[in-house]
Amino acid sequence: MTKTTKNNESAKQVNNKVSAKDILNNLQKETSGLLKTCLGTKKATIYKTDIFMDCTEKERKSLRKKLRNTLYSLCSSLIDEKDKEKQNKLIKSFNDFYKSVYAVNDYSLQSICNENLKQEKKEVLQNALNLCKQ
Repeated sequence: MTKTTKNNESAKQVNNKVSAKDILNNLQKETSGLLKTCLGTKKATIYKTDIFMDCTEKERKSLRKKLRNTLYSLCSSLIDEKDKEKQNKLIKSFNDFYKSVYAVNDYSLQSICNENLKQEKKEVLQNALNLCKQ
């Protein structure tokens, strides 16, 4: 084998290597709409994009955490409240918050959380959504 042939073969091997990004992008194109979840393949947002207009990525991350914590607090308070009048105020507050923050307003669990949320929190959120959509 000559030196030129060895160089050509090693160049072919380098060109045949595919990055992880390319693999994921190709898979996403090929399976568009077929996968049950998009964890790891696509960074989907459940939030309205315009609420983060003038924020840096660090501020967005901080605000998303605050929004998640506020949502959970609102939902757990709503479920625990026994006084109907106070509960109705909380429902109104939840609905206003929900419509101003989240992109999809169909009162589904997927509209307010991603797949990787703990089951106990999902149950609290689902119960609150059921109360609010009545």
